[in-house]
Amino acid sequence: MGDLRSAGALVGEAAAVLAFVPAQPERPARLPAQPLTQCQLAVLRRLRQEVPLRQIADDLYVSVNTVKSHVHAVYRKLGVCSRAEAVERGRALGLC
Repeated sequence: MGDLRSAGALVGEAAAVLAFVPAQPERPARLPAQPLTQCQLAVLRRLRQEVPLRQIADDLYVSVNTVKSHVHAVYRKLGVCSRAEAVERGRALGLC
């Protein structure tokens, strides 16, 4: 194995084997088991705008804590951990 020729042959052989492995098709995005409420959808749509949560709260006439609760529920229902992931997943699902 210390031989460069042998290593090169192994790499070539591995590449040839991998060429025959079919690529897994990308799974279509599925809607969450628990649908988002109208308020959660409104918050998700505003998350796209990259405005602070305070601005979203003011636009919706609710408290910042209410917006934070909606954001956490959106993340949980969509199975994401960040604002960018939520927006990306929401777009993939046609929600925003």
